[in-house]
Amino acid sequence: MAKKILIVEDDPALGELINYQIEAEGYQTTWVTNGRVGLETAQQGLPPDLVVLDVQLPGLNGFEVCQALQETPSTATIPIIFLTARATMDDKLSGFDAGAVDYMTKPFRSAELIARIKAILTQSERKRQQGLDEAKFEMSQAVEIQRRLMPNQPPTVPTLDLSAQSRPAKQIGGDFYDFLFRPDKQLVFIEGDVTGKGLPAALIMSSTLTALWGASHYLETPQEVLERANLDLYGKLTEVRKFVTAFVGAYNSETRQLTYANAGHSLVIHVPLGQAGVILEADGPPIGVLPTMLSNNQQLTLNPGDLFVVASDGFFEAENPAGEMLGHKQFIKLIEKSAPHSAEEIVISLFNQITDFTAGQPQADDQTLIVLKGEAT
Repeated sequence: MAKKILIVEDDPALGELINYQIEAEGYQTTWVTNGRVGLETAQQGLPPDLVVLDVQLPGLNGFEVCQALQETPSTATIPIIFLTARATMDDKLSGFDAGAVDYMTKPFRSAELIARIKAILTQSERKRQQGLDEAKFEMSQAVEIQRRLMPNQPPTVPTLDLSAQSRPAKQIGGDFYDFLFRPDKQLVFIEGDVTGKGLPAALIMSSTLTALWGASHYLETPQEVLERANLDLYGKLTEVRKFVTAFVGAYNSETRQLTYANAGHSLVIHVPLGQAGVILEADGPPIGVLPTMLSNNQQLTLNPGDLFVVASDGFFEAENPAGEMLGHKQFIKLIEKSAPHSAEEIVISLFNQITDFTAGQPQADDQTLIVLKGEAT
C-alpha cells in the first residue's frame, strides 16, 4: 500500500508542484493550504506516514501544527519535514524543538526533497518493524511463561484417573489450572477464569494462580483457600474492574472423598457411573466481586467409574457458524457419551468435538478442562 503524505503549503503554485512531484513517486498525497486544516486532516482517520509542512500558514503556523501533532498520541510519531522560506538558525532550531525530523529551506531542489522523504520513510519503516519484532518476541516469552505456570502433565494419584488441558482464545489467556499435593497427601486441583481474554486477563491470571496456589499449601479446606485469595486480591481486582471465577477441589485418595468450593465457576459436572450428569452449581460469587467470600465446602464420593468435570465457559458458550451456542445440555451429553473412556481420552474427545461443532469459527473464549475419573484400587 502506498505511503500517505500530507502536504501543508499555502502557495497555490508551489503546493501544486510539490504535490505533483511527490505523487509521481508513487505516494498517496493530500494537499491543504491552511495550518488548522492540516492539523485536523492529520488527526482524522488513519494518520499520514509523513507531513511536509510550511511555517508561514493561515490558521496555525507550522510550528504550532508540528507541536500539536507531537502532543497527540495518535500522531506523535509522524515524521515532519519543514519546507519553508524561513532560513535563520533560530527558525531551524524552533522547527526541531517543535518536533520536526528535517528542515529544508526554499528555494529547494525537488530531487533532494524526494530523497529526504524516501530516507525518512525507510528509517520509520525499520523502526516500525523493529518494534513489531520486539513485540513478537515479548509475546512469545509471555506464552512460554504462561505455559510453564500450568503443569505439563497431571500427577499420579491412587484411585484416580486425571487429565487436564487449556486452550486460550488468543496467544495467551485468562484461564488457568494447577495441581499440587498438600502435606496430608491430598491432591488439590484449581481451575479459574479471569474476565476478558488476551494479555490483560493473563496478567490477572498469574497473580490469581499464585494466590490460590500459595493458600492451598497451608489452609485445610477449599473454602479457606478461596477466602484467603479473595482477601488478598479483592482490592486490586476492584481497582481494575476485573473478577475471577475459581474452583478449588481437594481429593483424598484413601477415602475417595472430594471436597470442593466454587466461586462462580462453571461448568462443574458430576457423572456417577451409569447415570446422567448433574450440574453442581456455584454457591458463591467470583473472587473480586464482594469483600467476603460466600462459597462453602461441598463433598461427594468419587467411586470407580464416576466422572467429575470442571470446565470453563468457553466450552458451552462456543458457537457454530449459524450463531447457535452449544449450551449446558449438549455439553453434558458430550461428556456422558465419552464417559466410558479414560480421563485423557475424554479431554481429547471434548476438545475435538468442540472444534467440530464450531466448524472453523474463531474461538471466542479460553477453554479449560479438568477431568477426574474414579478408578478401582
